[in-house]
Amino acid sequence: MTTCIYYDLEEVSPGDIQLARRCAPGTTEFVARGVVWPLGIGGSPPEHVPSPRDYDYQAELMDWIDRLFQALLQANGSVHQCGHQVRTLLEIARYHFFFEFAAVEQRWRALVEMWRRHAADRVIWVAPAGRLRQLTGLGDNALPVRIEFVGGAGPRGVASRLFETAKQIARPPIKWLIHGLSRFTIPTVRTPSPLDTRVVFAEYFPNSAKGLLPVAKSLGDDHGIEVMWLALRKPVATLIRRSGIAPHLINQFVPEAADARTPFTIEDRERLEDSLNQLPDPIFRGTTDVVGRRYLQPALRQHLTSALEQATYWLDALMRTFARIRPRCVVSTTYSSIPGRAAAIACQRHGGRSIYLQHGLFPDREFFTRFCNDTLLLWGESNRRFITNHGIGDEQVQVVGATIYDDLVCRAKSARSKPLPAREGSLAIAYMASRTGGAAVSYSTAKLCLSSVIQAASEIAGARLVVKLHPGDKTGMVERLVGKRRGCTVVKEGGSQEVICQSDVVIVLSSTTGLEACMADKPLIVLRPEGVPGFGPYAEYNAALEVPVNGDGDAKRIAEAIQSLRSDAKLAQSLAAGRRRLVNDMLNGGQGNAAQLSAQAIAALLQEPAEAAAKLGNNA
Repeated sequence: MTTCIYYDLEEVSPGDIQLARRCAPGTTEFVARGVVWPLGIGGSPPEHVPSPRDYDYQAELMDWIDRLFQALLQANGSVHQCGHQVRTLLEIARYHFFFEFAAVEQRWRALVEMWRRHAADRVIWVAPAGRLRQLTGLGDNALPVRIEFVGGAGPRGVASRLFETAKQIARPPIKWLIHGLSRFTIPTVRTPSPLDTRVVFAEYFPNSAKGLLPVAKSLGDDHGIEVMWLALRKPVATLIRRSGIAPHLINQFVPEAADARTPFTIEDRERLEDSLNQLPDPIFRGTTDVVGRRYLQPALRQHLTSALEQATYWLDALMRTFARIRPRCVVSTTYSSIPGRAAAIACQRHGGRSIYLQHGLFPDREFFTRFCNDTLLLWGESNRRFITNHGIGDEQVQVVGATIYDDLVCRAKSARSKPLPAREGSLAIAYMASRTGGAAVSYSTAKLCLSSVIQAASEIAGARLVVKLHPGDKTGMVERLVGKRRGCTVVKEGGSQEVICQSDVVIVLSSTTGLEACMADKPLIVLRPEGVPGFGPYAEYNAALEVPVNGDGDAKRIAEAIQSLRSDAKLAQSLAAGRRRLVNDMLNGGQGNAAQLSAQAIAALLQEPAEAAAKLGNNA
């Protein structure tokens, strides 16, 4: 019997390894690429399987999703009887399903890899205890492999897990209460005529709405165009009100949305199940060459049902809303979320134009170009080259710069081109932490990088470290690791730009705040641990020092990189020139007028003859 061990964990602890090895001593061990292996553990290092965060793996997964969607569309009849054209719903749900299903399919990939490489017929599968029930279907597969599940500790403590469980229990009754009260608290709203509403800004994410506020102001001040703000959930409305603007919540136009979140009916679910039953076995290979129908089909039913329910809800709500306000164009900063994609399609169906205003970097990979929007307002020429190289017409793309960095340009002017303090002087180091356990960085990698930065700062005389917590990080890892260390501060609230402007050196892992450092002309260090996809082509422009992180000597390398920025004038000048090249190519020169250019582009589009815009999402 050949046994392998797989650690399906964000952070592998020595205790997890000891527990698994007691079950199968002397066996080959596996982890997903990007999960840090503890130091000082005897035996051979583990082998790697693809991580759901790997771009190469994600490209394979998107190819498989294309085949899956095409097969569903060709299935005999059933799925086509759903309320909307199923092709549209699948396209709206594409990225949501893609990100949600990656972890599911990757486990099948990991199992097949262990079986292929070592002819494993027994696998010890170590996963967080709370997840074991979800994984039972993995053991019901066509491979001649027996899986024994073992509960691992995971990265969080008991109190944190209890708190999360309590939130999950409390969430349904709280949502029911809020939805019930909303029927009595929603004010009556005058429905604008088509002439009243020329431009609608539709947003689901509060942080994204911030980048649209100056664009709306410029449209009003410079072009006399009043923007209607359509908040797709309450936190967005709250943020907009704080800016002195009266937004409209979507359930003011569609009150019944507060009561019914899932118009995807029981009959629709049955039709989807029937279509899945009709799919040929080769579809259920996933990204492997082995059919895993008994594992993948139930998971597909669950995740597709959830995604299509959300897509149906948002398309219904937005179609009815736009039928009343008839916008000439709808602007959004999200192209991958279900609400953002549904807004684009609903606008088009009512004769309007959908505009995507870039809010963050999207990776230079073809599978991130499945837009539903008619027009793309992008940050820089590098984005234009990437988009047009993948088949999108140049006439559908305009370069306007990054509206979210306009304020930074003004604030950073006084701090530009200042030399770093001498070796014996004080030094302000900013570490812009990525989201722990997020889309790019595993829990263990985030912890390793932060530990290395803290140690590196402690070895530099006069250094002060400020760690800016990612707003989406709720793990508590950063606070626990920093604790009450002298010379080290955690900033939880506010934006990243203030922290960057007050720093001498900026360190990032995968965060796009590295672009902000370049915009502010701050020396930049980028950490490059194995398994974390690169976010920003800093090396291409020679705009930053890149430091590999592998768990051995990391702090020393980081400290040496920081000191080299202080002692090597030629290096500092070369990196400064690289930052300027990056800003010119990626951020339209960083002139601080992106909001005005965006407003100008939107106003110009409104003046064009009303005709059917070329659709980027051909499948929509």
